[in-house]
Amino acid sequence: MGTAFLVGAGPGEKDLITVKGLELVKNADVLIYDNLISDSLLDETKPSCIKIYVGKSSGHHSKKQSEINEILIDCTKKYHMVVRLKGGDPFVFGRGGEEVLALQAAGLRFKLIPGVTSAVAVPENVGIPVTHRLSSRSFHVITGHTADHHIDFSQYAALNGTLVFLMGLSGIETLTGQLMDGGMDGSTPAAVISRGFSPDERKIVGTLSDIAQKARKKKILPPSIIVIGETAAYDFTYRHHSLRLGTVGTDLFCSRLKSALNGYFADVTRLCKISLVINEAEKARLTAELENIFKYSWLVFASQNAVKLFFDIADEISFDRRRLSDVKFAVIGSATAAALKKYGYIADLVPESFTSLALAEKLKDYITNGQKILSVRAVTGTDEMDKVFEKHHITCNKMTLYDSVGTLTYHTDIINSCNCIVFASASGVRRFFEELAHQKIVLNDHIDFICIGKVTADELTKHGISKHITADIHNVDGIIKELERRYEI
Repeated sequence: MGTAFLVGAGPGEKDLITVKGLELVKNADVLIYDNLISDSLLDETKPSCIKIYVGKSSGHHSKKQSEINEILIDCTKKYHMVVRLKGGDPFVFGRGGEEVLALQAAGLRFKLIPGVTSAVAVPENVGIPVTHRLSSRSFHVITGHTADHHIDFSQYAALNGTLVFLMGLSGIETLTGQLMDGGMDGSTPAAVISRGFSPDERKIVGTLSDIAQKARKKKILPPSIIVIGETAAYDFTYRHHSLRLGTVGTDLFCSRLKSALNGYFADVTRLCKISLVINEAEKARLTAELENIFKYSWLVFASQNAVKLFFDIADEISFDRRRLSDVKFAVIGSATAAALKKYGYIADLVPESFTSLALAEKLKDYITNGQKILSVRAVTGTDEMDKVFEKHHITCNKMTLYDSVGTLTYHTDIINSCNCIVFASASGVRRFFEELAHQKIVLNDHIDFICIGKVTADELTKHGISKHITADIHNVDGIIKELERRYEI
């Protein structure tokens, strides 16, 4: 019998979980997690950790609560350390109480680890305090919906202090209307904060009488927090010389860039989300090659995504990693080397220039006696590495394991208000401009463009953007150095 830890993950960003909570995540045998948990936080688990997604979002439930309770009980009986990771705090509308009651009824051990609640943290992050000595000496956290019965929001109109509604966006017209019916002044300040602490965070401000209309007009999406009261009019943010920066990349890249820019005056918004799609045929090929891994002397990873997907697939088939003991690793870039290190392996070769061509030119000097290479990369990767290997008669089995798809976020109305757009990959450039063309969006001339590397820059040139900046160091640190050189942030 093990112990179940109900852990609050905080409001979104990895570094807002408690030290104790992160320690438990890193050592969990099983991680049962909800929606809105940061991918970078999930990456902190040990390789052998079993991850079980049971998330809920508006209108979409992966599992019923009764099923989640059964999963939690079953895992606690089988494994030593089970972490039930919940967004915010487990007991602020997180159904932590129901799960504790289930564990108690089953006679199982559990511990409770508090988390920073989004009810306070999300408004604060955009400059809204939930209390202020001069205008609000209390705050009330209220659920915006319940499956069990109809809520009469007019009953909250007489409360003093700030009203914070969680999960209320879908019924915001009813919520605000009933508060006014209950006697609350329509001129009372109000705000809606959408997707707090994510790359897609947005804030809309107004009054009780018009905030619903503004939220619909701006196409604000859940999850959102609604703040009503005098403090909603405050803006405790420092915006002097703030750079409006748009990003195009994966969740991992956009989150890392936004976190790295926390100490700067930059307003970071994700404009296009790049998602990975597994090539199932190539996955089957890789699975087969893992059984014959002894044939290869080198494993080449072209990106952090390639590293993660390789080990995900290896774990799916319970691949014995000891069989990699005679294999050497070559990677493109320091970030990819760091991703590999998380799985317990040190890269044997990292080229000074973070390109596939530089890696191939360097790796060719290490290949002897007909040694073979297994390369894991994206479908849309450059063929420069292939040409070098072919020229020098080096056998490389290339696995084009994944492709990317791009989706413009709901920030299309602010794309042309960005001072600068950052691209993390050539495929991201392609997907971004495909989406722009599809939605008939024309970019303004004043926007600057920063690319993570030469291949990305070349792709931008193909799309008619000849004036752009390429980072000298092809990672997040390199991009920040370019931003420091060109902007006051």
